Amino acid sequence: MNEIYLIAKGWSKIKIDNNIIKLEAGDMIVVEPNEIHTFIDNSDDYFHFVIILHLKKNDKKNIEEKNND
Repeated sequence: MNEIYLIAKGWSKIKIDNNIIKLEAGDMIVVEPNEIHTFIDNSDDYFHFVIILHLKKNDKKNIEEKNND
């Protein structure tokens, strides 16, 4: 699954694999499947939103709108 972090307030440091990245309000980061990650430090007012995407092969369907005139 993919995880999207939207940083709303404060700052944080995230470790992804062996890289440390500082995130601040307004930043966004995408963690891809199989990337090992953890938050290692943050400000007292830190706040983020997380969007989790469980994507599977062939999980999208095309839907055609029909005009009922």
